[in-house]
Amino acid sequence: MLPQLLRVAFFHLIGISFLSAQSLRVATVNFWSGLDYRGAIMMGEYEPDSTRERRLEILIQEMKEAAPDIVALQEPNPVYHVASRLADELNYDYVYQRTNGGVKLGGIGLPCNLNEGLVLLAKKELDLRLVDVWDLSKTFGVFGNTLSFHFEDQNIALVGSVVVGGIEIVLINTHMSSAVPDDSSSRSKLSSLLGERSANAEQRESSFQRLQEEARKRGAETEALLEGLGQLRGKPFVILGDFNATCESPEIQLLVQKERLVDAARVRGLDLPTWDAEGNANVRYSLQNTMNADVLDFGGPLGAWYDSLSRRIDYIFLSSTFSPADVGKVQLLLSRARDGLYASDHYGVMAEISLKSLERTSGRE
Repeated sequence: MLPQLLRVAFFHLIGISFLSAQSLRVATVNFWSGLDYRGAIMMGEYEPDSTRERRLEILIQEMKEAAPDIVALQEPNPVYHVASRLADELNYDYVYQRTNGGVKLGGIGLPCNLNEGLVLLAKKELDLRLVDVWDLSKTFGVFGNTLSFHFEDQNIALVGSVVVGGIEIVLINTHMSSAVPDDSSSRSKLSSLLGERSANAEQRESSFQRLQEEARKRGAETEALLEGLGQLRGKPFVILGDFNATCESPEIQLLVQKERLVDAARVRGLDLPTWDAEGNANVRYSLQNTMNADVLDFGGPLGAWYDSLSRRIDYIFLSSTFSPADVGKVQLLLSRARDGLYASDHYGVMAEISLKSLERTSGRE
């Protein structure tokens, strides 16, 4: 017990000088799984193991160059392998949570190659701790690092904390469900696609109801995230993740307005796409249209159309305990190919955050 207390005290002392000396660099990266999410025994893979390994090496190289203090990863697969490899290479602490694993005991089960999750990594002096896991999907089944039993996608928020200068900062890493938004453009495209398939009135009604249901699902996930944020009791927090939604979407608007969040990229005028259909070669896999699929199915024509539109869907949000003036440099990560290969189908985002507002509110100035 005593060594642990000494360790915490030591890191808190380091954190005091850390707080005074520099800003905190936080990064979010969706590290593409490379799976097509089809198959019961084994899911289809878009690339050989050698390419996936090279993408991981590129990710590690870029993290070493960017040197973020905190990294949030979404979609790494297998999650434990990617988390431990990055932590070893970067000398960071980490916590992780498997979210999508199918039926598994440990790493054994089906689909045999699905062990996807979320990861938080932080420099050791920040004393990273696991706080909680918030279930956003609230569907039937169990997800976890030891036992997994579910047949639908699970979406969660992985909650950790770091301590800087004696101040606890909560970190929320999330990956929200991917769905075509229920807006006028999508409805027009859906109507056109149904016309091409000579859909009858019943099929059209069913398709539009399903589009609405997907929107309601995303709304429910956002409400669950807000419910979790309500438990933080005024603590400063940073939300990092792949929201699969533009900043104009109802979900993002609700989240930002209700919690008065600071959108780091928007503050610095960096409204560049993190899903770059024109520039990122890995996006082409999402544009493959399975013509015999249902119009709204994953890999179907509506999703392929939507994924052909570049947009910003990866975010760093700061709680209202920060101010827009606390946001320093914001930049894209993984936005260029190395040896002709992109590390992911998303670009990452890194923001430099001043902790002056926290110093003032904690009485440290």
